Amino acid sequence: MELEPHIGTQKCLFEEGIEFDDIIKLEDLDSEISELNRKYGLNLQLRHEELVRAPVKKEEISFVGYLPYSEVSKRIPPYRYFYDDETILGLLCSLFQDDLAAYDYEFLSD
Repeated sequence: MELEPHIGTQKCLFEEGIEFDDIIKLEDLDSEISELNRKYGLNLQLRHEELVRAPVKKEEISFVGYLPYSEVSKRIPPYRYFYDDETILGLLCSLFQDDLAAYDYEFLSD
C-alpha cells in the first residue's frame, strides 16, 4: 500500500547513526536562530513574516482544524488544537513515533 507523501516521516534514512549538534524547531525559529548565532559566532538573519505561536489559554480556543488558514495564520495555536479526537492523536503518535523521538517532540493531550 502506497502512503500519501504528506504522511511520510521527516526523519531520513541517511540520518541513522548521526548525532546532530543542534535541531532547530520552527515553532520558536527566531530564538533558535539567535541561539545558533550566539553559540557559533554567526550572524544569521531571517526575512519572514512574523508568525505568532502565542500561548493560548484553553478557554480561548477550541478545535481549529476546519478553519481556513487565514483565520489562524497570525496566531497559530499549539498543534493539539488541530486534532479533535484522542484516537487521531494516538494514530499520529504511532505513525510518527520515529520522528517524535528523533526530534524530541511529544503529542500531549490536554
